[in-house]
Amino acid sequence: MKKLTIKKLAMFTFALPLFMSSLALPALAMPDAQNSTDSTKGVIETEFPTCDNQLLFLKGKVHDVFHFTISDDGNFTFIREQNYNLTGELNGVSYVANGGENSSNTGKFMMGQSTTEFTTMAHFYLISKGANTPNRYMKIEQHVTINRNGDVTAFHYSFREECQ
Repeated sequence: MKKLTIKKLAMFTFALPLFMSSLALPALAMPDAQNSTDSTKGVIETEFPTCDNQLLFLKGKVHDVFHFTISDDGNFTFIREQNYNLTGELNGVSYVANGGENSSNTGKFMMGQSTTEFTTMAHFYLISKGANTPNRYMKIEQHVTINRNGDVTAFHYSFREECQ
């Protein structure tokens, strides 16, 4: 279960900026375009494993902020910020989950091609309110650079997890 959750998170952190950069193509006709959105959504029970690999159901709120800018010379920036506050209970122990993610996608469109860089940093804290129940901390860092030919010229991914 732990590997599946991690793989889904890693795939999402890379796929979202890639998808959002593809949306920028129609905006090329508009010089110096900017757009920002801000929303808060309720989370309906998402599952997350505890340090002792029990499945905990969390619910709460997620706050998203998206910023997109494109200039008339083809430079673009997409920034996503996400913060969440979730709670859950398992076997009489209450948990609070806090965390966030900051992602950026920058690049330049030129003659139907683009260069782009994706950077993501995410952290997650699962804090127990029970005696002798460990807390869980996760951190993901990711960076990818893609040239105009579509070749990956730089890649970095690190995942750190601690139970204490």
